[in-house]
Amino acid sequence: MDLVVHCPSGLVCALLKSAARPHPSCCTREGTIMVDCDIYTVQSGDTLSEIGEWFHVPWKTLQHLNDIQDPDLIHPGQRIRLTDDGQVCRVYTVREGDTLSEIGQRYRVDWQRLAHYNHLDDPDVIRPGQKICIPQQAGHG
Repeated sequence: MDLVVHCPSGLVCALLKSAARPHPSCCTREGTIMVDCDIYTVQSGDTLSEIGEWFHVPWKTLQHLNDIQDPDLIHPGQRIRLTDDGQVCRVYTVREGDTLSEIGQRYRVDWQRLAHYNHLDDPDVIRPGQKICIPQQAGHG
């Protein structure tokens, strides 16, 4: 059963088959759908440079925006602000019949990375109405 949560920004997200409580920022924690595209929650194995590459934000900018002393020391669960002046991603709303691979093809992004950066535990399970953050191409935003 899906639980609908109203985020502070007015967006709505669903916690899918998870007993976890929503993070105060909503939708930026593992096991939830990422719809706050200005904040990314670090997962195991992430690096600041990879996060920057995915979201088209230089890692030094991420380091500065987040007052990170050592860019090699980020931790799972750490919240990384991606921008201070607008969205770095477009928010795509899943429609009936969509698959993550088709969404990836449509926007020319790797579906495996879409799954990772949107905190999707099972990329085969996306639902109509679900929000997927897709990075803007470099130079847009």
